[in-house]
Amino acid sequence: MKTQLRLLLFTIALTVLIWTYADRAGHETSTITVPVTIAPADPDSPLVFRIINARPDEPNVKRIKMRFRGPKSNIRLLETEYGYGGFALTVPIADDLTPGRKSRNLLADLSRLPEITKRGLTLDSISPEAVEFDVDRYLGIPVEVKPVPGAFEEDLDGKPIVEPQKVEARVLESEIEGPIVPAVLPLLLEDAIAEELRERPGETGDALTFDAPLPSTWRGVEAIFRPDHVTVTLRLKRHTVIEHIAPIQLGVLVKPQDFFSKYEIEWLDKTGAHLTQDVEVRVPIEKRDEVRAIHVRNIDAYVRIYHDDLPQESSATESPVLLREVQFVFPPGFEDVKPREPLPRVEFRIKRKLPAAGAAPSPGPS
Repeated sequence: MKTQLRLLLFTIALTVLIWTYADRAGHETSTITVPVTIAPADPDSPLVFRIINARPDEPNVKRIKMRFRGPKSNIRLLETEYGYGGFALTVPIADDLTPGRKSRNLLADLSRLPEITKRGLTLDSISPEAVEFDVDRYLGIPVEVKPVPGAFEEDLDGKPIVEPQKVEARVLESEIEGPIVPAVLPLLLEDAIAEELRERPGETGDALTFDAPLPSTWRGVEAIFRPDHVTVTLRLKRHTVIEHIAPIQLGVLVKPQDFFSKYEIEWLDKTGAHLTQDVEVRVPIEKRDEVRAIHVRNIDAYVRIYHDDLPQESSATESPVLLREVQFVFPPGFEDVKPREPLPRVEFRIKRKLPAAGAAPSPGPS
């Protein structure tokens, strides 16, 4: 009986040994470096983690060398996924941490992640085991939005209205120095108003309503606003303004061929003031700054001279006095800039050039 019992125990021990050997023979290990993100378990948590010496574009990511053990087929699948760059892990931290420098051993956190256990793998070791990181948190600060129309301020009928008038600014506690009083967000509207007027020109007195995005910074630090935009309503007293441009060089546009070889212009304003022109133009208010930036050399001012303006009689040496409006041409993109009436005028005569001594007289116009 004792012999049989010893034989049974020996058989059981041998079987366990064989199973253990077979199990180990069917498993293997693999060591890979995995990007690990640490983040609050609650997505709405105000906490922010920054790992010490992390890359600026990945402040909460640490690359950790991990040694996995598991069935050969599972290890092969892991290595294949890793080779395609698709294997990364996130450690959710549910602890209610306070701002400051922290250290955490991640081996236990990583070992129980479903991304590992559901693959039938175990995590033997990691390097480094601990990670150091700074904990910061977002503060929610009520902020009053103050619209600033800029160059359009004098053109508005009353002040712009924004809705909502107050928003929440989420800023990191570490970025705030001292009390914030008053909590005001200046919202620059000049570009937004100009864009609205370009897209939806209207009559004087029309109300403009548009959404204005809030900036990504406040008081010199990064901020997240909730909501991220406000609705602006304003009314313009006028949609155009008058701008004075001077001095513009006066030129001539001639139709007759060889005009300057046969004729000359006698300007009757002996002061020479006619050679440069001033003009007042009506400008859409959204283009006011652009018009002010135009160099006068890029604006054409000219009078036209036609064939009928020439001295008609063969014996005539000069034409009658001509009174002609000055025409203005602005650069491409400024076709909606219009000179104010009445246009400036200039007086001149066209005189036939006298032949040089000994030269045959030129025939008159046919």
